[in-house]
Amino acid sequence: MRNLLRKLSVVPTSVGSVDVTFPGLRENLPAAVDAVEAGLRHLRDEDVMALVGNTAKVQAQAHALHLAAVAELEARNIAQSVGALDTKNLLRATLNLSPSLAAEQTRMAVALSGPAADTGQALAEGRIHGEQAKVTVEILNGLPAKATLEDHAFAQKVLLEAAEQVDAKRLRKLKRSLHDAIDPDGPEPTEVRKACAAHVRDNGDGTETLTWTDSVDAMGMLRAVIERRVTAWIVLRFVAGLATGWLLPFVSGWALERLAPLRRPLLNATLFAGYGVGIATAGAVCIALMRVQASSAQAWLSLGVLTLAVTAVVWPRFGDRDVASRERRPAPGGRRGWDADAARLVACYGAFGFGYIVPATFLPVMARQAIDDPSVFGWAWPVFGVTAAASTFAAAGLSRSLGNRTFGSVLSIFFELPRK
Repeated sequence: MRNLLRKLSVVPTSVGSVDVTFPGLRENLPAAVDAVEAGLRHLRDEDVMALVGNTAKVQAQAHALHLAAVAELEARNIAQSVGALDTKNLLRATLNLSPSLAAEQTRMAVALSGPAADTGQALAEGRIHGEQAKVTVEILNGLPAKATLEDHAFAQKVLLEAAEQVDAKRLRKLKRSLHDAIDPDGPEPTEVRKACAAHVRDNGDGTETLTWTDSVDAMGMLRAVIERRVTAWIVLRFVAGLATGWLLPFVSGWALERLAPLRRPLLNATLFAGYGVGIATAGAVCIALMRVQASSAQAWLSLGVLTLAVTAVVWPRFGDRDVASRERRPAPGGRRGWDADAARLVACYGAFGFGYIVPATFLPVMARQAIDDPSVFGWAWPVFGVTAAASTFAAAGLSRSLGNRTFGSVLSIFFELPRK
């Protein structure tokens, strides 16, 4: 590290076509480290104040040093050479940065090594800090469209001179003055500027929100299309959920009724493992469709055809009725009223549905946030399905030794344990 500091202090660091120097960094950083390691309690008040100023300068210089390295990553296109989508995603993966911070560092690095090189040098010298540099770059990027190179240079000079006197909040107030100086007539009317605009906001969780504005007529047509599609989507999701709500208890009851005389718990586990097998199969089909670059509509149609094929194979079995099943039915005209057992049964199935939909909804989002490559995070569902299928066999053995209620209570407590 000391050798690197010595090089940075003596030889300018070249980023693209811009040379950046870090005056005093070689001396200031070791001096600050020595002072802290020797014990701050021995310092006088004025020495502590001087140390804070010194470390603030070192922090700014270290920030500039980091951004210079990021700019070199971008200039050499190193991200793609190591298999990352871009520099932002490389920083996320290697430094565990949030998407917003990785994007900010990439933007700042490119700006400070290019059009805002003077701001980058001011940061490297410790004359301004990172927040002021960020505001300066934002103002420079937002100058009027008619701003010339001379206007950019003038604005940057004014901002850097002010940054040595005021904080970032007050520095931001110079934006209007600079705009008025460069474009006295002001921007186009608000209605015209908003006639067609698009803004992308990084949500910080791996997703982005697009805000789009257009003419009143165009937005009205778009809103009508979206509302129709959303309504249809909600109806389809409701029908699918309703069908699942009927299918799970009735098919399970039908199958368990025929497995009960065999007295083999593993057969019951095999029955419920079917859900995990189905999830894993659907996930594997989706991965295969991704390999051939199929669209989402084609994927849904393929899964629908697969479902119909499986249904056609198993459907004849549901017509197989036995005498015992008919004998256990209630007499005609008899009614089954609500009692405590019926309420508990409904509550259990309701809890099952709630517990299932949580991972079903958020598991893909979590996988997408952790892994950028769709071909990799697409394996989340097959892995989830295989694990779910295997868990039914483990549960069958444990429930026999612990009892159903004890085993269920242990599982509930386990799932409530905090995790990092």
